[in-house]
Amino acid sequence: MATRSKVGVVALSFVLVGCVVHFLSKSDDYVPQLSSESTDLKPSVGDQTVYWDLSDSSLKTPKKEAVPANDVALFMDEGVRYQFKQVSEQYQRDIQFPSYSKPLSKQDWAQLNPRPFVPHSVPLSGADLLSAEIVLDHFQTTREETLPVLVKVYGESERVTGVQINLSNVNESEGSIVTTALSRVEGETGEQWFEGEVKTAQLEKLSDGDVLIQAQLSFEQAEPAAISATFLLSDSVATLVGLEDSFVDGSDLIIPLEFDVEEDGLYRVRANLFDKSSEEPISHLNASFRLSSLNSSGQFNVHASVLRHSGSAGPYVLKDFSVIKSPETPGQKSAFGHTNAEQYEVSGFDLDSYSREEYQDELTQKRLEFLQKMSSDPL
Repeated sequence: MATRSKVGVVALSFVLVGCVVHFLSKSDDYVPQLSSESTDLKPSVGDQTVYWDLSDSSLKTPKKEAVPANDVALFMDEGVRYQFKQVSEQYQRDIQFPSYSKPLSKQDWAQLNPRPFVPHSVPLSGADLLSAEIVLDHFQTTREETLPVLVKVYGESERVTGVQINLSNVNESEGSIVTTALSRVEGETGEQWFEGEVKTAQLEKLSDGDVLIQAQLSFEQAEPAAISATFLLSDSVATLVGLEDSFVDGSDLIIPLEFDVEEDGLYRVRANLFDKSSEEPISHLNASFRLSSLNSSGQFNVHASVLRHSGSAGPYVLKDFSVIKSPETPGQKSAFGHTNAEQYEVSGFDLDSYSREEYQDELTQKRLEFLQKMSSDPL
């Protein structure tokens, strides 16, 4: 009975590890990255005798003694503490930088693509050896933004003579249909590209929600074919109209933001900061603030430790924006904003202009101490 109880406690500890990781993932945008070693734990169960059956000249499968339940529980206990150790070490590295200003690299796909549209190539019926896909800049867009569309056809066994796109609301069988013809442009070797854009006036004819975009392809000889995709359309509830001059405040570079606000509420705004000359990514920025017609400004803070980490004193470029109005009552949905420009230039300052104090947060330090205690104390 005692053995069952101990194994049950250890099993509960594994659940606790998962709960802690989930809790941290909801805190300060923390996403722990456990190394592959954490999924390849090898037991060390003391001196274990192995017996070999040598009744003939070939070695047979070794026979191992049964592992005592107490040793199994001990191994599981060590495994849980090892996982806590890995989480605590990654968390310690992560909290060197504030959640509002994290270092950014070219490998951070999710941060570099805040409204990702992921294209999917599909074979074309009736056109042997050809496939095609629709490519959009973003999955989510607003009526205040034009919608660039690119159709890529892979293969040249059949010449494509024309591409037309039709847009309609997914859940409205009798709604408006927007039609636009695409033009042939130069593409990669072995590919046929067609591009165009849907104007804001055309998007006005469509309702909020999921929109089906269908591309009709015509060929010189083969039968026509069609491919489709969906994106999310909405009105813009706030527009980033520009930036005020940046300035230094202690250990932070402050980037003031100015908005034209259609709906009051709590907004979360994200963007990426790049070095202007090298175009290297520097920091992923995020901020939350209330906006209204009477208070239409917010700001990004960039911590000096991130700027020193990159070695860039500016000037910078701010782009890859995401403007989201958070739901504040049950049943309310997120709403979206947009920007007047795709990118903005930000003035920089000598890195010695910033104060030298390291970033510290009392709450994250307490979380780290808890993880470190769990990785050292027996369960």
